[in-house]
Amino acid sequence: MNRREKLQLILYGLFFLSLPIGHRIYHILLKKMNLYIDPIESVGYYYLIDISELLVLSIVASIYFLIKKAWAKKREAKKRNEN
Repeated sequence: MNRREKLQLILYGLFFLSLPIGHRIYHILLKKMNLYIDPIESVGYYYLIDISELLVLSIVASIYFLIKKAWAKKREAKKRNEN
């Protein structure tokens, strides 16, 4: 993975976190694993970004990009075989 792709992963992770649904999904998963104490319920709906969220989201984004690259390579190979 080069530097540009790593920066892209971080930006996509931040974008996902900024979406209310992405943020809530992350917190629901943490609650299911009993790893999360919810400060949002007492304070209100504002979005907290901490290192663990960025780590999890960068892992999810890297898996997404690996799948995306594999599909692109598969499509390219299919086009080559057709020609």
